[in-house]
Amino acid sequence: MREKRGVTVADGLIALAMLSLITALLWPTLTERRFADAVDETIALVDGARERAILTQRQTGTWPTTLRTDSIGGGPRLLWRTWRRVDQVAAPTPKLPPDADPGPASMAPTTTSVVRSFGAIEVTTENRPLLAALLQHYGRNDSFVRDSTWTLVVHPERSTP
Repeated sequence: MREKRGVTVADGLIALAMLSLITALLWPTLTERRFADAVDETIALVDGARERAILTQRQTGTWPTTLRTDSIGGGPRLLWRTWRRVDQVAAPTPKLPPDADPGPASMAPTTTSVVRSFGAIEVTTENRPLLAALLQHYGRNDSFVRDSTWTLVVHPERSTP
């Protein structure tokens, strides 16, 4: 009778099946953890860029034209944008001397232009769940998603780093 030694094909298949089972059980946890790390890293970069922009705006009175952001190795791309919004508001009524003719009562109120400056941090990525996570974290009042870009609007009135 021959003595059996070593690993048989059946032993190899059992080991492979156990390894596959362990991988199948751990894979969701590993990918979830990797996604959470990517979200945390992106939020940290956005918060850092936001704080630098707010600091520049407070020190100089204007938003920065460019803002250096750390790259997110092969992942999302961060950009800084600025734009201006012009609002038409009622102009203050001029003070007339007491004996002056106020003009016709039907005279239209005068308006003046008020220019407001805003900053924005944009994150561009094809990773839709990351865009959704950023939208959920920062809320819909100050951020929005369009195509593959999430934008956080930085208001000068509500700028608190």
